[in-house]
Amino acid sequence: MFCGTEDQVAEVEELAADGWPRAIAVYAAKNGVSAVEAYALVHEVSPEVASFALENEVSAVEADNHLNDTVCIPADFDQNNKLDHHPIIVIPGFWPQDLLNPPTCEELRQLHTGSEGAELPNAGLFTEGVDPVPDFWDQHLTARIDWSSKDRLDTLIQKNVFPVMKRLSEESICKPNGCVLVTHSTGDLIASKWFDEGPDMLAAAGLENVNIVASFDFAGAAGGVELTDLILGLLSVKDAATTLLGSFGFLTSVSETVLENFLTWLMSEFLFDTDEGVRREDMGIMQDLVINEARNNRFRDDNRVPRLRIASEAPPEAPAFHTMSKLIQLRTWANTFVAFANRPWDWWKIGRASNDGTVSSHSACGATSIGGFTRCSRNLGFDGNREKKRGAAPQRLKPNHFPLIVSDQYHHLQIWSGEYLGESWLPWGKPARKLKRGSELNQSGADAVSEQISPAAKVYQIIQSAGSE
Repeated sequence: MFCGTEDQVAEVEELAADGWPRAIAVYAAKNGVSAVEAYALVHEVSPEVASFALENEVSAVEADNHLNDTVCIPADFDQNNKLDHHPIIVIPGFWPQDLLNPPTCEELRQLHTGSEGAELPNAGLFTEGVDPVPDFWDQHLTARIDWSSKDRLDTLIQKNVFPVMKRLSEESICKPNGCVLVTHSTGDLIASKWFDEGPDMLAAAGLENVNIVASFDFAGAAGGVELTDLILGLLSVKDAATTLLGSFGFLTSVSETVLENFLTWLMSEFLFDTDEGVRREDMGIMQDLVINEARNNRFRDDNRVPRLRIASEAPPEAPAFHTMSKLIQLRTWANTFVAFANRPWDWWKIGRASNDGTVSSHSACGATSIGGFTRCSRNLGFDGNREKKRGAAPQRLKPNHFPLIVSDQYHHLQIWSGEYLGESWLPWGKPARKLKRGSELNQSGADAVSEQISPAAKVYQIIQSAGSE
């Protein structure tokens, strides 16, 4: 019971009715300050933090971490999508524009509003001002884990992944039937890291593990990316070359300019347009996608979550991705040759190296080692050819990794977009079941298997079917 002047009591009652904590309302009335100022003074935070905390109903510590980009507060979950199937958690892939303009936690939090806005072509591959999660998945997901490509893997696990999983656990979103993950590209690496460390992180916070029953991995990059090898390798060569030439006083400015111009051209062709010098240490999660770095992440093999792989080969109709595909083939061939130079019995792995224009098949299929593989399983090619080909597929896949859908009609970004561009196939099942699509799935998920559907739509149909059983 607050005992003050009649005006103070009225102010306290008014602020309390508006949802302000009573202690803050009393402090504001007694000291003649606004509620925001009272909150800031009581919790020793800035008015900006105080306003954000009150507006979003979070603690002062959470608000401060969020606004200082230390630990991000996740976007609100879409509970409507929980009712008709296993709740879907989406982890998007690498977004190169983040390297030049790292998004804040609040900017990441607002991405769930959808991919509206101007689509500005960038290097012919990505677009600025567009949500990295396709509209197809944005309308079906329950939660999404947005992150900045400027951050390293360990950082974003703490900053972006843990807060979402913590809230999923606290609110029992994945009970009783379990959630499914849908990942794209680098999201595959992030999921692998979480499956390895996440349960212990939640246990340390006194929370139950989030029940994830399956992970559908589109163009999974957990095995590393050849283009990252190439770009970061050139950055290292540039730094080493300019340092070496500089130590001898040989044409330092000229050599640095030539190398810098070449790297700027390479970045503009395949990542983003920039006139600024780029250093290896500025490349964020790309440093974790180097083949050796990615494959040296020795994740525990006791993870029981099925990793269902959706892999593709870039079609010639996508010129930019097709060009990158040729570079990836050369790099994969070089990496494989070096890796197996002293093991001639493994030279069969030095093949054509199918890829989607960004991620090679050895990673997308979930192979335990690098190789120039042209298919995920030996009895089904990306083009639907079911003639068995020995040596064209990995001998071993990572534990609980299973090829689900393959195609040669989609490049790296198209494979999970929901748009039908051509046929795709299931590696298992007889006779071969071609997936075709005519119209988009409706809200109930009802769509005949005989109709033409994209790989993304088929995955959603599988999730829906499992949820209705």
